[in-house]
Amino acid sequence: MGKHAWLFLWTAALLLLTVMVACTAVMVPLNGMLNHVSGVWIALAMDLSDGVFYRPILGEQGYGGVRYMPLHFVLHGGLIALGMSPVHSGYLMTFVCAAGLFGGLYVLMWRLDVGWKLRIPCTLMVVGALAVQLAVMGIRGDLLPAVLNIWGLAFCVAPERKERGPNIPVASLFFALAFLSKVTTVFGFLAACAALFLAGKRKTVWRLVAWTCGAVLFGFGIVYAASGGRVVTTMLVWTSGGTTVLELLTAPLKALANVRDRPTLVLIVFTLAGLLSMGRGAWKELPTIALVATAVVTIAIFGPPGTEYNHFLDLCLIAVVFLAVQVARGRIDTTLGTCLLALIALLGCEMPLVLCSRDVLMQKQHVRRELATVISESREPVLSEDPLLPVLAGRRSYVLDALTLRVICRRRPEVAEDLQGRLHGRHFGAVILMEDPTMPMGRQRYRTTHFGTGFVEALLMGYRPAGRHGPYVVYRPAPQ
Repeated sequence: MGKHAWLFLWTAALLLLTVMVACTAVMVPLNGMLNHVSGVWIALAMDLSDGVFYRPILGEQGYGGVRYMPLHFVLHGGLIALGMSPVHSGYLMTFVCAAGLFGGLYVLMWRLDVGWKLRIPCTLMVVGALAVQLAVMGIRGDLLPAVLNIWGLAFCVAPERKERGPNIPVASLFFALAFLSKVTTVFGFLAACAALFLAGKRKTVWRLVAWTCGAVLFGFGIVYAASGGRVVTTMLVWTSGGTTVLELLTAPLKALANVRDRPTLVLIVFTLAGLLSMGRGAWKELPTIALVATAVVTIAIFGPPGTEYNHFLDLCLIAVVFLAVQVARGRIDTTLGTCLLALIALLGCEMPLVLCSRDVLMQKQHVRRELATVISESREPVLSEDPLLPVLAGRRSYVLDALTLRVICRRRPEVAEDLQGRLHGRHFGAVILMEDPTMPMGRQRYRTTHFGTGFVEALLMGYRPAGRHGPYVVYRPAPQ
């Protein structure tokens, strides 16, 4: 590796880390980088801290139904039950997971025999991609399964300089916990099985399958019993009604359209070039198989409506590991490879500054405080599309996840009828939306993504606009 290329990579990685730490220090006191998805996770944790684990789809607490596995919000809810605030405990979860991510990437690349001069800056520069930045600066459940998946892969690798083989029981535990954090986090487990099989270690594959499946069944059995079976009800509604064949066929185009930042685009192009330049032997290695498996699952995830770019998180992480391994093994020119990795890190410095400035200039904290006051002062329930607003008001969110509720309404007409009936009857003291339902973009959003067909018509029959607060639109009951 050339001296100047090495210096460029280290400087870019350390600069990126400095920018991320500075922006995080500014954003956390402002509740920055939080959105309606963060609100869903926090609301689930608050439910759990009150003794409600996977609330019923239709019940006294409001509308349940989420597509999330429980490990993240179980840990978060435990912190709330210990006396921490919902938001501060969520940030603590994020920071612990971020530390675990850096540690897992470092160990994985160490076990893959990537030298420390390349290993350390590559561990740091993974936060150049927007999906990783969102995960390590906000509150949401994407980071924990990604961390567990990385650690699972790390324990499936046997360093060439050591006689000990993979630690299958530990790897299986991490893979099982990753699945119990996010149902689509199966690519690491599949990649490990494939890599061990191609290496001729078939008995090890069976051990990995047995240990992992056993741990998943045991964990899911606990979740099923604790939720009274509601976890299965919710998951079946989502999987049976959430995705059509056409949506799966168009998933690659949707995934490409969701690449919204230059670091991720450069990383994807660089990774594709690395794949095309490899020899046959490299296709049997764990980093390559993991990259392909993660890419396939990631693209499939973009089938259903409402999927956002945060789902690029796992792909970006494993892409950096893959590139580091190729550079370390001389398959990619070291000077070119390190310079491109440094470029990704430098490009990644821009977005945290933009996001930080936007949140400060838009005064999001002030807007949310105003709406939290509206919610706390209402005697009647408040229907908020963003579950974060009721959380900040110290109340339960009446709707956990408007995206999942759209699927539920499509599969279970009685739920749609109940929601529309409550709107007709002016059951809610206020309705707070993230888009104007009278505008084309808003109508499209509430027909195809959130709440579903019939929602806007029922809303406009029973409610009238009562003002705009930043990006939010407030509706009040119309006079009868």
